[in-house]
This record gives sequence, C-alpha cells and structure tokens, in this order.
Amino acid sequence: FPLIDQHSTAGKIVGTLTAVVACAVFALPTGLIGNGMEDLLGRRRREAEREIEEEEREQAETAAAAGEDGPFVANPSSFKGRMYNFLNCRVGSSLARKFDWCVNGLIFGMCLSVIVGTFAVKSDDSGRDLGAIASGNLTLPIALNNFDFLVVCLFTVEYLLRW
Repeated sequence: FPLIDQHSTAGKIVGTLTAVVACAVFALPTGLIGNGMEDLLGRRRREAEREIEEEEREQAETAAAAGEDGPFVANPSSFKGRMYNFLNCRVGSSLARKFDWCVNGLIFGMCLSVIVGTFAVKSDDSGRDLGAIASGNLTLPIALNNFDFLVVCLFTVEYLLRW
C-alpha cells in the first residue's frame, strides 16, 4: 500500500495486519456473495433475452403475415421526407451511406482531437499550460480548436435537419 516505506516498523506491522483483516472480513465474503449474485443475475438475463427473442420472432411472423416489410421510409415528395430518408440511410443512395460514414468519421476525429488536446507536454515561461503537443508554437491547439468548432457546427446543422 502507498507510503509503507515511510512508516515505522510498528506501523508496518499494524498496517499489514489491518490489510489482512480487511481482506478476510470484507473482501472475501463480498467476492463470494458477488459471484453468487453474478450467476443468478446472468441466469435471469439469459432468460429475459430468450423471452425478448421469442417476442421479436413472433412480431416478425405477425408482420410478415400482415404484409409489412422493412424499416419505415418517409414520403419522398416533401423536403422533410427526403431529409429523413437521406440522414437515416433509408434510400439506396451511396451518397447517403458516404455521408453517414463521414459523420461517423468526424465523430471519431472529434474524440481524437479532444484526447490530443488534453495532452500537456509543454508550458511557456510563465508556467501556463499550452496544451496539446506544442513544439514552440500554438498552431496545433488552434487547428484542433478550429476543427472542433467546425465539426460542432456541422453536427448542429445535421441535428436541425433531422428535427
């Protein structure tokens, strides 16, 4: 445990005994009870999944018998319907799929830019953290901020079009 080397010999003995008692009294029973509960919860989860699968199969059979097919496709005669079909890839257009891939790529890029932007490896003379991987200038943090801003604007427009 932390800082054990700074304790006296008596403190090391008491600390070790406390750790052993804590494991014996709290950790082991908790683990045993937890494992039993895990099995019980796993069994209940599997039963619930089987029931859901049966319900979905019954719904699919009923839908097939009623003549229903596939996912909902909006009326393409209106702008809202065309936007819905495009943004949800309900049309056979490869452009809709490419747009979806582009949006997912931008989400991934946004996550990476936030991660890279949190790396603090350099600070200036005043002790101020420059953030990101700055090699003497601030071009990378500025570029990441601009990228984040543009992606957020695109996501806002996409959200408004979906609405």
